[in-house]
Amino acid sequence: MDSQMVEELTRRLPTADLVKIIKGALDCGRRNVPFTESDLLRAMTFGTSATYVRPAAPKDRDADAVR
Repeated sequence: MDSQMVEELTRRLPTADLVKIIKGALDCGRRNVPFTESDLLRAMTFGTSATYVRPAAPKDRDADAVR
């Protein structure tokens, strides 16, 4: 997780979900393990991730095709 992600999350998520995320990150830090995207998603409720997190733009399949 980088500072840009943190800024984006603070703009989009309700305070209650931010608290859960921060607590999860602190817990990982105490255990000396990285806070991963999986941890982030686990800390958020499904409704929050579905409501506030915008999906990535789809890739152009033709651009990825091997020619």
